[in-house]
Amino acid sequence: MQITHEKSETRGIFYIKEGDDTLGKMTYHMAEKIIMVVTHTYVNPSQRGKGLAEKLVRAGAEYAKENGFKIRPACSYVSILFDRKPDLAELEG
Repeated sequence: MQITHEKSETRGIFYIKEGDDTLGKMTYHMAEKIIMVVTHTYVNPSQRGKGLAEKLVRAGAEYAKENGFKIRPACSYVSILFDRKPDLAELEG
């Protein structure tokens, strides 16, 4: 299972596909050039409970770390995950 990242200067998406099916995705837009505002996470109902949403958030967190960005959770799932995972919460900005 591979996570793919597509981006422009102002927006991006991390997603997991299997064949033509999208299993999950996480979208964001950039604010102030250094803040990734995560706006949405989605996992296909047939794939829920397998940790895919957290994998997507962690891929975004790794990208943020590599680029010196902070993450602002505008998605309730990401906000809850940041509350539960101190290693992710350090990226909140």
